[in-house]
Amino acid sequence: MRFSAKNSSIFIILSVALLVTLIVALSLGAVRLPGQWIIRTILGLPAEGLDYWNLIFWRVRLPRVLGAALIGAILALSGTAFQGILRNPLADPYILGVSAGASLGAAVMSLLPLKNTVYAWSIAAFLGALTVTFLVYKLASLGIVRRVQDLLLAGVAMGSLASSIVSIILVLNRASMDKVIMWMMGSLSGISWQAIGMLTLYLIPGFVILVLRSRVFDALLLGEEAAWNLGVDVYKQTRIILITASFLAAAAVSVSGVIGFVGLMVPHILRMLLGPNHKLLLPASLLGGGVLLVATDCLSRTVLAPTELPVGVITSLLGAPFFLYLLKRNKENL
Repeated sequence: MRFSAKNSSIFIILSVALLVTLIVALSLGAVRLPGQWIIRTILGLPAEGLDYWNLIFWRVRLPRVLGAALIGAILALSGTAFQGILRNPLADPYILGVSAGASLGAAVMSLLPLKNTVYAWSIAAFLGALTVTFLVYKLASLGIVRRVQDLLLAGVAMGSLASSIVSIILVLNRASMDKVIMWMMGSLSGISWQAIGMLTLYLIPGFVILVLRSRVFDALLLGEEAAWNLGVDVYKQTRIILITASFLAAAAVSVSGVIGFVGLMVPHILRMLLGPNHKLLLPASLLGGGVLLVATDCLSRTVLAPTELPVGVITSLLGAPFFLYLLKRNKENL
């Protein structure tokens, strides 16, 4: 893997940006925590401060900020995988309906008389995401969808169908309406250490699986026929990557709800900076996604304080114009 001075600089900038946004996000909120106190507390050094600062930091602020970083990294990684395997910059879990499918699974879980732990919601969200992915992929394999662009449109249609079913569930289960509506808008409030552990448990193997297939992504950029000639089992690898990307998206949605466009913006911007080499693009997306969601979550809870905006609203405000820009840029392919 070629690691030029430019690429090294980009990774250093992303790492520093992630560190800075983490500290700023930990500092800002209804109660402002001094940055020096935060750094000393994280390092285990003596830090003078008010007694309730530790309670806020360890039980509320730190799990939320770490959760934002992990979810942003997961969504960006999933988006990179979808864009790479479909060879289209417009693909991401939100556009393809995977996030809506995950929401449907979680909404169905709210109807069941089961203990709704974070792991139960995660499994339900994964099944919903995988179902939508399977149906969209099945349309392609049956020849109903003949172009990659049609696959995106099929994803939008399936996502709309899933969202409609979620709306019906809301009507039938008014007791869970507030929770599911907040879920559909995307929110990072109330993230627990249990959720942090679950996200980490899913992120690490998902990242390893995708990075080990960097050569597959790069080969597919040359076209399926060229990839076959290079010894890539396109069908097998496509299934593995789609399942892994869906699994990652479902893990994120099961904790935060639907947060759109992170998986669209981050991979595309980094691809312009680093090029199409997925050995660089995948880890860079991991860092970039963390930076974006930590920053937007910080904005969502401070811009109209004490009122908190759902973070999914902020990412949609940023992502919708970006999507229109990409649509215009790629209109000759649609």
